[in-house]
Amino acid sequence: KPEVAKRAQQKEQNENRLRSIPESLIISLTYDSENQQQELSDAAQSIVLKPDYFDGQKPEKEVSYDLVAVVQKHGADRNRGHYTTVVKRENELKKPIYCLANDSSVTTLNEQAAEERQKQGYILIYRKHQE
Repeated sequence: KPEVAKRAQQKEQNENRLRSIPESLIISLTYDSENQQQELSDAAQSIVLKPDYFDGQKPEKEVSYDLVAVVQKHGADRNRGHYTTVVKRENELKKPIYCLANDSSVTTLNEQAAEERQKQGYILIYRKHQE
């Protein structure tokens, strides 16, 4: 039985590996039992994938991804609600600019307001770090 469990675990690990290095990652989070979004930690600002996470085209070193957008869901349950998105981009001086997309309007947010909104993320969008 331990051998069967070991093979099942290896199969699951292989199915969860990436075949190539994606340019972006989209992660959808779930609600907790009370239909509330859980607060994200600061660690969610970036993701690092180690070479052993890949199957096939393995990178020589870790691949880093930076958080570039966070979709928030506002509403009482999973079937209804309103969505907003905080987008992070850089200006010509490579300083971050945060924007809030809300239906037909886009407004600028200061860094503190953007970080507070990002903690309530529902969908996280990451872009591969450009060196």
